[in-house]
Amino acid sequence: ATYNVGESRQARVTIEDDESSSVPAVGYASVSSRFAESESPGLAVALSQTSAVPVTVNYQVIGGTASAADYSLPPGVLNFEPGEWAKSIPLPITDDTVVEPDETILVALFDPANATHDGIKIHTYTIVDDDLSALHVTATVPNASETGPVPGNFRISRTGGTNTSLSMTI
Repeated sequence: ATYNVGESRQARVTIEDDESSSVPAVGYASVSSRFAESESPGLAVALSQTSAVPVTVNYQVIGGTASAADYSLPPGVLNFEPGEWAKSIPLPITDDTVVEPDETILVALFDPANATHDGIKIHTYTIVDDDLSALHVTATVPNASETGPVPGNFRISRTGGTNTSLSMTI
């Protein structure tokens, strides 16, 4: 209301790509991932662009709820050869038979060489427990009568781990 639009109502802006000579950034492909404990897909790391020189970045577990018995990931270095833009940090998961809550592993990237940090420096990997507990109901006296002298009898048993609670409505 306080200005007048002139005859030229459009403008053109050209954005020139200046990244061909810049240093690539290295980071995780995603903030988090979650897989069953029977799988070990690794952690995806990518460069923002390929590089003409080798790129390295260190990685290390910095926390989470999983114990060292649940996985194997010593500190290490991820190497990108010239022309590569994506790699995976191997993360072997221990597939046990213990029923337990899902657990997490926090892995950080640090000290990149010939690159800068990308936006995602810490990845949260969730180990999804795939061990099942089950409740079973068996009639130990299957022929009972509603008004007669023989009462019904049931046995409730559990298979799988006993370190988490299970509920049953009877």
